Amino acid sequence: MINSGTETGRGWTAHTAKALVWLVGACALAAVAVLAAVAAPAGAFVYVANGRINSSAGSVSQYSVGSAGLLAPLAPFTVGAGDTPAGVAVSADGGSVYVDNYSDGTVSQYSVGAGGTLSPKSPATVDADLGPVGVAVSPNGKTVYVTSLYDSVVAWYSVGADGALIPKGTAAEPALTSPIGVAVSPNGGSVYVANLAGTVSQYNVGAGGALSPKTPATVAAGEGASGIAVSPNGDSVYVANYDQGTVSQYSVGAGGALSPKTPAMVATGGGLGLTSVDGATPSPDDLAVSPDGGSVYVADAGPLMSQFNVGAGGALSPKINPTVVAGADPYGVAVSPDGDSVYVTNTGADTVSQYDVGAGGALAPESVATVATGSYPAGVVDDQEQTQLAVGFHSPLKVTLTAGKNDVPISDATVTFSAGGESCNSTTNSSGQAGLCGTVNSSALLSGYKVTYAGDADYRATSTTTPPLVDLPITPPPLA
Repeated sequence: MINSGTETGRGWTAHTAKALVWLVGACALAAVAVLAAVAAPAGAFVYVANGRINSSAGSVSQYSVGSAGLLAPLAPFTVGAGDTPAGVAVSADGGSVYVDNYSDGTVSQYSVGAGGTLSPKSPATVDADLGPVGVAVSPNGKTVYVTSLYDSVVAWYSVGADGALIPKGTAAEPALTSPIGVAVSPNGGSVYVANLAGTVSQYNVGAGGALSPKTPATVAAGEGASGIAVSPNGDSVYVANYDQGTVSQYSVGAGGALSPKTPAMVATGGGLGLTSVDGATPSPDDLAVSPDGGSVYVADAGPLMSQFNVGAGGALSPKINPTVVAGADPYGVAVSPDGDSVYVTNTGADTVSQYDVGAGGALAPESVATVATGSYPAGVVDDQEQTQLAVGFHSPLKVTLTAGKNDVPISDATVTFSAGGESCNSTTNSSGQAGLCGTVNSSALLSGYKVTYAGDADYRATSTTTPPLVDLPITPPPLA
């Protein structure tokens, strides 16, 4: 257990990052927990990981989600986890849940059974590096990424046929950066990691999910960077900066490289500095983007939730009501797959706040504003089937839209081809294939098309960019 001295090249305080207060010896809190909202063919479910540091009492609470988005405990209400759960993710097909355990350096893995209940896989855990805190699954469901705070690495695991993890390799972070949050781009080609030292590491994804640094390897963020999210269309990345009360915002360029938007940061807490609900400095821990890409929700100090509109080019601006009340010490946030509900874990109240999403993405507390969970709930992550778009390298140009690790085709789905300020829609057939629509755009001949699937209540949004058409062995359709 780390004391309140200097660790990983920076001074620790009790408020370096709320996600990690249990790392500080003098801090009163002693655990974290993580929430996962799940959409699956058998229904929608929510999981919360609960545990105290240096204790064998780690657990995962499990809920079903009603038609109005309200949570109800499953039976049994909890299943066992490792020591101090610190992150959670769900597999692409909704059949597995992964929880990393900070104190014992492991990842717990569960199968999702009938009715959404969890059961440990065999083995129940796999080894991780020192202090695992963040976990994410690739869109194709074949790789899981785990950040380790004190080894400053990102590990990747292959996902076996039964959803069990197989350790494959690690990528070293730049020296002493303290990686926390991790996110994968919708096309699966990039991994982004938020580092407490105030940077975002960016990686290319190679064969088997292996990571290699982009150029540059990092971009600047705010101090205490923790939560990170990618927009559904893959064009923007957002990072919650706990120590600055801001959200960094980036545009995603060629090859997935990040560049700061203008402005590079926006203030949370309604941009009001110290005037949050209880007078505390806004200190955002985590954030999530709505499935339609139109809103960003930030778990903040106060206690409150900050809410932003996503404008042209992915830039954030506060909603008319920039904040809504949350529980004590809100930490994690997730949006339901249908975009109609938002869930926030409150570490200081052992509850989950639940909100209805109204016109323009504005939040309003549900009729039952909170539900009880285990001790010190922290993060939130939603689960719906991961999707992926693949480009066909033969005439005529087409894309294939599939879901889950088994690449199940998605039929009757709308995909959008965009280039040079123009766009058109095409519909997938029973094989999940959609052909190039409209006329050939001259800019696409040089740079390729952006192809986007907006997602729905069952499947995640995803996007990809076709290679330059002049490089493909195809014959483009004639100009209209």
